[in-house]
Amino acid sequence: MYVVNESRHQDGLGRPITYTYQHFPIRMHWGSVLLGYSRVWLVLLALAAPFVLMYGESVDFGRPEMFVSYGLLGAWLLSLVGPALVPHRLGGDAARLAELTGIALEPERMEPTTRNALRSSLIERAGVPVMKPTQVREAASGYDEPTRADVWGACYLMSFDDPAWGEVAEALRERG
Repeated sequence: MYVVNESRHQDGLGRPITYTYQHFPIRMHWGSVLLGYSRVWLVLLALAAPFVLMYGESVDFGRPEMFVSYGLLGAWLLSLVGPALVPHRLGGDAARLAELTGIALEPERMEPTTRNALRSSLIERAGVPVMKPTQVREAASGYDEPTRADVWGACYLMSFDDPAWGEVAEALRERG
């Protein structure tokens, strides 16, 4: 889930009553699942390892079995801090779309309904009617810069479902 907007309502004493947020679903990614499992299970394994590996013996922090726990704790800390150390930058078209919509997410990770909702909001903001790709290409020369940018964003989002819109988005990008 990608949260776009969040708000909370309070009662007369300032206590929160309800939280509301606008969101849309995103596709599951294997890296997120792996990171989530590692953040939970590595620390539990690190705590259980000395008891499992030295069962029936006295626990000594200098024994070689403790290095397993130290390694698991190090991997757990890396899973917590590591993703923040890797810079994530959107590519050219996705970055331009993020400037238009305020959502810094690759369109291919969005569900089709989410892309359609964003496309509709861009078309509404541009104030142009919904047309066919050839009509948009012909009418694009009369658009001012903000309108052309919004129409480009809508065409770019539609290009994930219909390749004809990708050609129009490419032509609009070359003009702008």
